[in-house]
This record gives sequence, C-alpha cells and structure tokens, in this order.
Amino acid sequence: MFTALKQSIKALRANRARTALTMLGIIIGISTVILVLSAGAGFRSLINAEVASYGSNTLFIKTQVPPTTKNRAASASSAGGDFPQLFPA
Repeated sequence: MFTALKQSIKALRANRARTALTMLGIIIGISTVILVLSAGAGFRSLINAEVASYGSNTLFIKTQVPPTTKNRAASASSAGGDFPQLFPA
C-alpha cells in the first residue's frame, strides 16, 4: 500500500503539467455542476414564490371569440392556437 502511494506521488511529480491540467479540469467540472444545480434551485424557489404571491383568491379569465365565418376559422386555426387574431385577413 505504501509503495503504491509512493509510486503515484512520483508519477504526479514527473508529469506536473498533466497533473495541473487534470486538477484544473476536475475543479472546473465540479464547480460547473454546483453552479447549475444551485441556479436551478434558485429559479425553482423564485417561481414558487411568484406563484404563491398570487394567493388562493385569484381568478384567471380567458376570453375566446367564436369564428363567424369559415375563413376566419381556418385562419385562426392556421395561426396556431385558440386565441383570436388581432388583424384577421
């Protein structure tokens, strides 16, 4: 066990540049993972706080205007959704 540790330290000292670059890569990789996970947790708490600020007595109303002609119905469905067009063709 002691000889293996001694050989590994000798190999690390012999290849200083490779050792430094490997350590730098590991440090950058671990830092990136920690940063991404903490940013995700921060955004999650921000969104939860924003949704909680609405309260339980908030009412959302979505208005829809039914199409009156076939042309408007076709253009509304091709526009990509249930929302009425502001400037029908």
